[in-house]
Amino acid sequence: MAKKEDIRVTKTKRDLRKALAALMEHKEFDKITVCDICEEAMINRMTFYKHYMDKYDLLSDVLDYTTMQLRSELATDKAKKLFEDDPSAFFSFAIERIVDLCAEKEAFFRVVTTSENSVIRQMIYDSMRKAFVEFIGEYCKDRKSKYPVETLAVFLTGGVSHLTVYSLVSSEDGRTRQERIDDCKSFFKDFLFSDLFFESEPENAAEISM
Repeated sequence: MAKKEDIRVTKTKRDLRKALAALMEHKEFDKITVCDICEEAMINRMTFYKHYMDKYDLLSDVLDYTTMQLRSELATDKAKKLFEDDPSAFFSFAIERIVDLCAEKEAFFRVVTTSENSVIRQMIYDSMRKAFVEFIGEYCKDRKSKYPVETLAVFLTGGVSHLTVYSLVSSEDGRTRQERIDDCKSFFKDFLFSDLFFESEPENAAEISM
């Protein structure tokens, strides 16, 4: 059994994650220093380096923690029952939650997904790809994929990041942000139920409200 993390360490990491996310809402990541993060979190540099090698290590933790939050929401008794009763409905719910989470943390996700920093782009890509490999792998227990799970994960990684950002920040088409977010949710639901990628549609998919 893994040793439980000291509550002081947990609080320090939480404060540092919040500090970085807050700074990235109004400052480019490349221009953020460890000193900036420590000042925002009211933590000294020595404490920072006890937990993270550098700001990239901290950013990685922010992404991992966000993924963990989503997984926790999808692991509740209610979500598990939904998965057992209707896997397609469960994954529709999961897709909606992903988009909603991006909307809730709009400024942060807009920065990290549109960054020109190649290291950040690769970190985002790897984090999302791993999540989709797991996500599609679970879905394929109910439906047979026509393509390798990794191939679909790579396709979704690019699509989700760009379509979600477009849904959150674009204003060129005259629609409201909520209308674009709703379209984004519908698109991903249609993807899950599409015969283009999967062998056959689940029997209860037609009953799911779009």
